[in-house]
Amino acid sequence: MKAIVYQDINKYEETDIPEDMVEDAELARQMMIEGIAESNDDLLAKYLEGEELTDEEIMKGLIDGVKAVTLFPVLCGSATKNIGVAQLLDAIHEYIPSPTDKEYIGIDPTTEDMASRKVDDPFSAIVFKTTADPFVGRLSFLRILSGSLAADSTIYNASKDKSERIGNLLSLRGKQQEVLKVAHAGDIVVIAKLQETNSGDTICDKHHPIVYDRLTYPKPMFTMYIAPKNKGDEDKIGTALARIMDEDPTIKATKCEDVQLQQLLPLPLDQPGDGDAGPALDDLRDLLVADPVPEDGAFLGFGGLGLLGGKLALQGRTAAVFQLRGLLQIIALLGVLDLPVQVLQLLPQLLH
Repeated sequence: MKAIVYQDINKYEETDIPEDMVEDAELARQMMIEGIAESNDDLLAKYLEGEELTDEEIMKGLIDGVKAVTLFPVLCGSATKNIGVAQLLDAIHEYIPSPTDKEYIGIDPTTEDMASRKVDDPFSAIVFKTTADPFVGRLSFLRILSGSLAADSTIYNASKDKSERIGNLLSLRGKQQEVLKVAHAGDIVVIAKLQETNSGDTICDKHHPIVYDRLTYPKPMFTMYIAPKNKGDEDKIGTALARIMDEDPTIKATKCEDVQLQQLLPLPLDQPGDGDAGPALDDLRDLLVADPVPEDGAFLGFGGLGLLGGKLALQGRTAAVFQLRGLLQIIALLGVLDLPVQVLQLLPQLLH
């Protein structure tokens, strides 16, 4: 083992390990070898018999462990001072499996049998993100898993059994857009104005179809009702919600003609809570439960807050059930609704 000592940015030398660090370095190396041996039966048997592993066996065991996702090498360094960057790149080159070894598993939609793709196989990709550009329109972000995709061609959406014509292939670098003629496995590209394709869809060669598992997102944790402030604005709200859901799959919205009750927080307000939550819930109940909730959703401007069965809920007549995930999203929306400041102050305690 050697120590790498940096004298200045991009200037380093390999020297003997300082005497006061030899014991710690030996202990760390022994722990690393144990982890590598446990990832391979042959190496483990040799290690338990007391034999010493060779450098080649250690290297092979480390590569196999990384490939099997059982070992995770950790390197030290500083990006701001450019320390350890060269060693990191060397480790990526030596230990990380080659992309040609990667196999992507999916389903053949024509037979429902399991199918797989490697980088040299026919084209396949997954749409992992969708955004709305005010000038270009919908932008679909794709990661190509196998094969290649050319501009001005036709793609097949295996998830929906639909074909679409594409124009330019774009590579985004910050705000800059680079036009590509062809993209290959491993590339992340952007296609504009796809009408039938959404996040999570698989696009591929129509003659070699495959459908990959859709991306999974956390389920929404909170529910709110919104209603148009003026009559006739339902279509505007629907368009805005569709655009928001297109960009953020963690948001779900459904239109209900006669909503009676939806649970907002699964917290009982008719019983004292534990610790600090009890007083907070009592104060919130006093703030919200005063008068009956109007049917037209005028309370708070976007529906009403009320109690039924000891649960805090929102009520409204014609409203969209708007589910948000994450405290920041909730506070942002509640701020738009202009809730009393006392309610906003209690939210951190309720969501703790």
